[in-house]
Amino acid sequence: MTASFPNSVKDFSDKENGNKIYAAHVNELQDEVESIETTLMTGTEGQVLTAGTGGVPGWETPSGGGGASFAFDGVTFTDMGSEEGARLINIILTLNGSPISNRAYFFGFVRSKDNLMWNNLIAANVSIDSQDGLYYHRMSKESTNSLWGFRYEPSIPDNLLIIDYVNPGTIKFCILLPSGAIAESHDLVFPIPEE
Repeated sequence: MTASFPNSVKDFSDKENGNKIYAAHVNELQDEVESIETTLMTGTEGQVLTAGTGGVPGWETPSGGGGASFAFDGVTFTDMGSEEGARLINIILTLNGSPISNRAYFFGFVRSKDNLMWNNLIAANVSIDSQDGLYYHRMSKESTNSLWGFRYEPSIPDNLLIIDYVNPGTIKFCILLPSGAIAESHDLVFPIPEE
């Protein structure tokens, strides 16, 4: 017998106490389980399970060009100088080392260097703004550790982060990657040294 999965959902008849269970009943269950296992186990490293036409699942290699908001695995931070005492950083999200072309969402936060330890920074001490293709929203109260949610629009040439720190010291802007790893910017020294 052929499994319904992945093309449709199998409609099993309800069984009640006292009903006879025939080999066909068990075989139908086994066919469905084997079909699900086969689908899940045929992907290769780096592929993602997606829903295709009609919701049929299948494995695809992310290209960064689709609508998946998680299709990035790295970040390039470019120092764009300073403006009115704030640091300017251009952010490029990447997949396998190449810039992505799809919209993406990420969380960002700031760490400060206290002696030799990097600690998450209280949000009240940091001012964040963005320009062009980067949009943000504060996710935490000013009295707690800094956390912002960002929307990244690569169709707009620049994704500029503007960051200011009220205290003298060294900070880093950090992005939480989908893998759980953290990408850190270069050291941002405040106040900005005069050139």
